[in-house]
Amino acid sequence: MRFIRLSILDFSMRRFFIFTTIFFFLFLFAPVLQGVSHVFQESSVSGVEYIPTRPTLTLSSFKTGDFQRDFSDWFSYVMGFRGALIRSDNQLNFSLFSDISSQADTKIVLGKQDFLYEQGYIDGIQHIDPIDPLILKERVLALRTFQDELNKREIPFLLLISPSKASVYPEFIPDRFLYTEAVQTKNTYEQLVPLLDTYGIQYIDGHDFFVRQKETQPHTLFSAGGTHWNYYGALLFLQHVFDVLEIHIDKDLPELILDDVVVDTDSYAADRDLLELINVWDTSPLDSLTPHPLYHSETEGKFLGDFLFVGDSFSWILLDILDGAHMYNSRDFYYYFKQHDTYPEKSSTSINRSNINWEKDVFSRDAIILEVNETAPLPLWFGFVDEALNYLEL
Repeated sequence: MRFIRLSILDFSMRRFFIFTTIFFFLFLFAPVLQGVSHVFQESSVSGVEYIPTRPTLTLSSFKTGDFQRDFSDWFSYVMGFRGALIRSDNQLNFSLFSDISSQADTKIVLGKQDFLYEQGYIDGIQHIDPIDPLILKERVLALRTFQDELNKREIPFLLLISPSKASVYPEFIPDRFLYTEAVQTKNTYEQLVPLLDTYGIQYIDGHDFFVRQKETQPHTLFSAGGTHWNYYGALLFLQHVFDVLEIHIDKDLPELILDDVVVDTDSYAADRDLLELINVWDTSPLDSLTPHPLYHSETEGKFLGDFLFVGDSFSWILLDILDGAHMYNSRDFYYYFKQHDTYPEKSSTSINRSNINWEKDVFSRDAIILEVNETAPLPLWFGFVDEALNYLEL
């Protein structure tokens, strides 16, 4: 009887060992099997990523180690359950250590009171690697030449300096990211504004506007989970922009009227663009109150023009508001002077600079608005001003 019991126990242990071994190898090779078969739907990750290509093995690349490194990068990218593993790893780091990590190229910083920042904007407001003053002066002089040409053609021009979240809300930046030593140089914004004044550029200082609004407005102008101005801040800025533009264009332009503001934790789009990039399963601990403006436009009897916008990602929220409020008949947007977005057609195509009809596409507008961020690196103006001056042979 004892022998039978031992045999049964021995069989049970062997069966347990076999099942455990099978489960272990299935767990170990599951990412490989998923990468080949794609049986299960993959969890995506947010952000711009470098997509590696499968390397070709050569004797030379093997000897230098390039093949091994490139193969490792490629295999890590095509491995099954990659998104789930990334989110799980990030969630573990965040939940246990309050550490923000991301597979996107953007370096995200978790600040005080759960404010998120891009480290590039933190560095940009400090005096780290400032722009050469002589080069910056050349860029402003080129812009003045462009503005003069527009004035000859009676086309109003306006430069918008969009603010950095780090400069408007520096109090939430972790102390370890702040450069505390005394500095003698000025950052890009501090150099740029005096030059714009000296050479008579028509501009709106968004940094100054937001810093002043911050002191009087009851709501935040940048959401805790976003890197761009929120819709409330953008609406206030647009009201000011159209007041100034109306003076330059000398016509009665449509008005944006703020009716009410709803404050809740239902963030979307620009309110949580950084929040999405941290790639965790549960972002609820970082949910924050966000102001959502309710507004309408008064367009009857107003001048509805044809405008050209040139700018970076800060312009998207402005255009979302303006398009929805029908503040013009039509507009074109040159995003980084690389992508062409239109309204009301809502088309988006890549820009081939050699195919631009400058007289029709640019110099026939009722106004041209150029937006750049206060931390923008060289070359300023996205190459748009240089290409325009090349066409004009100036």
